[in-house]
Amino acid sequence: MSALITALIVIGKILGIVLLVLLAIVALVLFVPVRYKAAGTVKNVPDPEDEEGKLSGGSLLRGTQGTFDATWLLHLLHFRAFFEGTLAGFELRLAGFRINLPGKGEEEEEPEEEEKEKKSLRERLPELIAELPEKMKRFSEDGEGLRRIASDDATAASLKKALGAVGKLLKRLRPKHWSAAGVIGLNDPADTGNLFAVIGAAYPFVSEHLDVAAQFERPAADLTAQAEGSVRVIGVIAAAAAFWFDKNVRKTRRQWKLWRNRRTRRTTSSRQSSAR
Repeated sequence: MSALITALIVIGKILGIVLLVLLAIVALVLFVPVRYKAAGTVKNVPDPEDEEGKLSGGSLLRGTQGTFDATWLLHLLHFRAFFEGTLAGFELRLAGFRINLPGKGEEEEEPEEEEKEKKSLRERLPELIAELPEKMKRFSEDGEGLRRIASDDATAASLKKALGAVGKLLKRLRPKHWSAAGVIGLNDPADTGNLFAVIGAAYPFVSEHLDVAAQFERPAADLTAQAEGSVRVIGVIAAAAAFWFDKNVRKTRRQWKLWRNRRTRRTTSSRQSSAR
């Protein structure tokens, strides 16, 4: 009897340790922040044949490069993405060891489809005309259902809730520190002036982060930017859950599901009738 009690105590301790380890892992995932850092440069690299050195999408793309790093738990997990011009790549490391991410396998040759006889437009025209009233009826019924959903107060409340959730999510994701500096000169000096008029209007709010000078004599682009911040998984889950389980959102989801089911049933019924 004492041996059984001892065994139960040992099993209880093992289960308790396992439970504590699982809780610790969950707590780490939820509450330890994911830290990120991004940096990049944009330069104008015009074609050698372009003597004026005008700005263009291609010239800016050739001079663009950047990196994005996201780390978790003292770099135990490290994700990096990088690009330079048209070249881009990414890597994932666990405890310093690179993880080979699954890539795209070789494309399998699709089996040759059997040639199907196609009716000419002239042969199909009577059939299409005969189906037109039914299609117009389905279109009208679908539109009426969508109008009822769109005019429901729950839909408007759901949209407001969605915008609020997106705002909260962006607030959690926004960088704690960011800066941008450099020189900008558009192809037309007047456009450069208009651009800096907009920047000047926003300058009181971004003066601590932005240091950009205007170049009116020639087209130019030489910018550097960096940003860093952190986000906790628990915050993202909380914002998503508050939206998903909202009563108005649930009602809108039910209405949308009912509309889709009715539409599917009508389409299936119409196809069966046509087949007969």
